[in-house]
Amino acid sequence: MKKILICDHFSKQTYTGLQDKGYEVLQAKSLTPTQNEIKEVHGLLIRSRTVIDQTLLDSAKKLKLILSATAGFDHIDYKICQERNICVMHTPLANVQSATELTLALMLSQLRSMTQVHTNLVQTKAWRDQAPRGHTLHNKSVGIVGLGRIGMTVANLCKAFGANVLYYDPYVNSNEFKKVTEFKELLKQSKIVSLHVPLTQKTKKLIGCEELNLMTKNGLLVNCSRGEVIDQKALVDFMNIHSEFKVALDVFNQEPCKDTKLLGLDPQFLGTPHIGAYTHEALENASSEAVQKLLNFFEFEQISDPVPPHAAWTKDL
Repeated sequence: MKKILICDHFSKQTYTGLQDKGYEVLQAKSLTPTQNEIKEVHGLLIRSRTVIDQTLLDSAKKLKLILSATAGFDHIDYKICQERNICVMHTPLANVQSATELTLALMLSQLRSMTQVHTNLVQTKAWRDQAPRGHTLHNKSVGIVGLGRIGMTVANLCKAFGANVLYYDPYVNSNEFKKVTEFKELLKQSKIVSLHVPLTQKTKKLIGCEELNLMTKNGLLVNCSRGEVIDQKALVDFMNIHSEFKVALDVFNQEPCKDTKLLGLDPQFLGTPHIGAYTHEALENASSEAVQKLLNFFEFEQISDPVPPHAAWTKDL
């Protein structure tokens, strides 16, 4: 009987779906399995808060499969897994809609100063004349950085709002939107910039002091990808100088975020605590997809959505 260890939150159907197929399903007591918990395990189901490194793998003598119910995989040392013949897969499609909708929610909230308007209404009963006048997404130039699954969906929704969408992605060509071949040109041309890139050697600190100074000083920067894509210190310094510049972040350089200089920049700053995939629907989708991939692997030796993916950008990891 194969033993499967589950870390973090998965749907109830994850447990019953595997047990009904004859698997022994165990629940880790914390996000990081202990040596005793993992030593007899054949399959591991995780999310982004479980870090897979050499120390953990040294105790996993029988481990054959790691399945991360996430789109990203920078929490996994997949090179060591390859050396030890451990298959790694992820679920890149499960969270697309959830992350996309959060991106639009953050974008629209900042354009209309929603948190500030709400706070003023609740605390001081301030009515419309005391509220900051907002902006529409319609006719705004929106620069999408990374036209992958989420970036493409965000681009389509922005287009539906009547925005003028352009994108930068050296690995993708699309006839639906205007492609900008130079990243710095996209920053200059966009009122709103939305980041949708994996964390690689090329995207780490993709947005720094130089890049911020190319953006319009009353623009909006949205990031629901990976925190380290932005140089957070440079961002804070820039926002302190340019009070009309706004930012909306779901991810941060360090998580949980305790950067008081950034958190204190309300209402310029709007933040959420890495909730891109934190919906009931995304949990169900990722759990269901993870179970099916696990069963296909152990029952039929099928591999889908391997880590690293078969994509051109992975050469930059």
